[in-house]
Amino acid sequence: SVLKAIVARMQKAPQTPAGTFCISRSKATISDPYFPDFVRSKLMLFDVPGEALRFQIQQADVLANPADAAHLVQELARLDCWSILGGFGRDKVSFDILKALPVGFLKIDSSIILKVERDDSALAMVKSITRVAHTVGINTIAEFVETPHMVELLREIGVDYAQGLIIGQPVPIAEAP
Repeated sequence: SVLKAIVARMQKAPQTPAGTFCISRSKATISDPYFPDFVRSKLMLFDVPGEALRFQIQQADVLANPADAAHLVQELARLDCWSILGGFGRDKVSFDILKALPVGFLKIDSSIILKVERDDSALAMVKSITRVAHTVGINTIAEFVETPHMVELLREIGVDYAQGLIIGQPVPIAEAP
């Protein structure tokens, strides 16, 4: 499994910074009552702290099954693993989900981020999402950040993290730090 490979790698490189690895979870995983126990067993087996991992779940999957998503996020938090709400803003934005789901990070969807340089309404949407996320104690991540100008715009409106080719190229897991 991806999780097993990552925690085994982290055991071999204990200096790996917390949150270096983010694992996307599927809709099926959100509903799997045994997944938190699986994570716990791998963390214990390889003696890796939970804060080393981030788990991303998509907003659409959360909206399809909010009770299971909330349970999964709470169980992962008990293991000191942070959760990321991905794809935020792609569909109809519901800020209520931010109050109900105790995630540490919100990833603003690329469909909005890719427009911030040329569309004032996209920039306003990112600013609004960032402001509300910060109000409820959630860090924001902009995905698909591709130009220095995008970095500057996002920095000015308070986005916390950027992800994209301007930040770093994807690397094979075997070559990851």
